[in-house]
Amino acid sequence: MNQQNKELNKRTLSFGANSLTITVAVIAIIGVLNFLGQQYPKKFDLTKNKLHTFSDQSVKVVQGLKSDVTATFFGDFGGKEQFRPIFDNYKSPHFKLETVDPNKAPTRAQEMGVKKMNTLILSYQGRTAKVEDISEEKITNELIKLTKEQKSVVCSVVGHGEISFTNAEATGYS
Repeated sequence: MNQQNKELNKRTLSFGANSLTITVAVIAIIGVLNFLGQQYPKKFDLTKNKLHTFSDQSVKVVQGLKSDVTATFFGDFGGKEQFRPIFDNYKSPHFKLETVDPNKAPTRAQEMGVKKMNTLILSYQGRTAKVEDISEEKITNELIKLTKEQKSVVCSVVGHGEISFTNAEATGYS
């Protein structure tokens, strides 16, 4: 019986050492994977309609920036966190994001014409645009308008009873 107890103790000790080794190995593997995940972040959009993927058009606009765009977000910390995934997509050397709390800096908000929380002001080469309902589509559209170097040309036909652009009355476009 003494012999059986020794063999049982050896077997128990062997199983315990094996379990401890496996536990330490699993914890080490999880630690290494966590470290690598922090150092090399990667996003995956598994939604059917790719709801959380940055569109190709937005990528082209951000990569095509030749000068710095200053984006000033007027909102509190909660608002910034709400829109952080959108702002993270626009990160580039030419896209600078600044956060201003309009409750702490009301004069700056008034100077920029901000009337509601969670408003984004985009500034590019002396021109500005305001985005009140923040979405990727609206930010990209405003960036396209700001960076567009062509001026719009409006043509019209005159002399055949068309409405006049210079007429300031109710029937004119002025």
